[in-house]
Amino acid sequence: MTELAAAAGLAQQTLSRRFTTALGVSPARHLERLLLEQVQAALSDSDEPITDIAQRLGYGSLRSLQRRFRQAYGLSPSEFRFQARLG
Repeated sequence: MTELAAAAGLAQQTLSRRFTTALGVSPARHLERLLLEQVQAALSDSDEPITDIAQRLGYGSLRSLQRRFRQAYGLSPSEFRFQARLG
């Protein structure tokens, strides 16, 4: 965020405020949403272990990914993978 703010010639707080105003979510929430979309794609399209997906996408632990995924979608990553393969 610091580099982006510098490139835009804005203070980090100003960039964050404008981002939130324009998109309705903070930059951190937007990034989390994008990461979770990548997790969904990986779960749907590959047999890669969920632990490896978590590590590759920068989650500190499998538990962290599981918690955030369940908060966002109401399912664990393994439950999502199972349902994605059914349908």
